[in-house]
Amino acid sequence: MAGAGDWRVRRVLVGYDGTEGGRDAIALAKALAEPDAEFLLVDAIPPVGIFTMRPRRLEDEEPPHSQGFFFEALRDLHGRTVETRTYVANSAAHVLTDIAEEEGFDLIAIGPCQPGIVSRILLGSVGQGLMHGAGAPVAAAPRGWSEHHHRPLKEIAVAWDGSPE
Repeated sequence: MAGAGDWRVRRVLVGYDGTEGGRDAIALAKALAEPDAEFLLVDAIPPVGIFTMRPRRLEDEEPPHSQGFFFEALRDLHGRTVETRTYVANSAAHVLTDIAEEEGFDLIAIGPCQPGIVSRILLGSVGQGLMHGAGAPVAAAPRGWSEHHHRPLKEIAVAWDGSPE
């Protein structure tokens, strides 16, 4: 990422959960990213019946990855450089935060929270978690973003309260 007047998105981390919201996140990431940007799609699934201290990355042969989970997402990003990963973790926000910090991503893109009137103004739990310590800017897609054709975005507005975060 370059200086304030020359911000480029070359590496995008996308929180993808297989829902329409995940497709919205991909569509927004594509609109914000450079044409030659690299994308990492990450799905974080909760552990079954236990609390896990550390996220565990699933191998490509393990479900749901092996069952074509990312097929639609890869189709949406056809022609782009894309990697996919699935983790078993208690918190998707922590997984995304850790990856963004450790691997130097320019942007984290997420989808909207669950449907409802309140969701129009509030972020979901992943968005809330990312707002408190993500190592990269976070872009939350509006509901239905993927249903419309969007040109690459040239300007964005940023809410800033003067704090280091």
